[in-house]
Amino acid sequence: MDLFEDFKGVDTCRYLGIAVSVLFTSGETLKGELYYVDFHRTQTIILKVQGRQGGDRFCLIRPSAVKSITALGCPNESVDEIPRVTQEALLECMNNISLSEDEYSQKQSQNEGPMRVSHQKPWSVRAPVTATLMCGNTEALPQDNKQWAMA
Repeated sequence: MDLFEDFKGVDTCRYLGIAVSVLFTSGETLKGELYYVDFHRTQTIILKVQGRQGGDRFCLIRPSAVKSITALGCPNESVDEIPRVTQEALLECMNNISLSEDEYSQKQSQNEGPMRVSHQKPWSVRAPVTATLMCGNTEALPQDNKQWAMA
């Protein structure tokens, strides 16, 4: 059953957390858990897809790229059936983010030294250019600029 038109209605929350298959306008198909859908404000669909190495990845999809969405499971009967993010999972995610930020800042601090040195290159200074004013009529020049006309 094609759900694309159903998502544009009021009961989109009934499909959160169920397995869906998304057919793109390019002909590709992506299967995953419907994590987020909003056609009205953000024009975004997010699928939670099982990763190859055991982790999950989230795919942000623009609705204009979708040809159809097919449910692979039964829709939720009520809002209470929608899967929730547990507090433990949220804390684990926050810890992982802080660890990633710490690793990133350490890498940045290690890279700052050589980067600063490479940007402080000695620049050769050019000799000053002397401007020579050429004029056929020295009378038209002010008195203090007549030495320029004689050059």
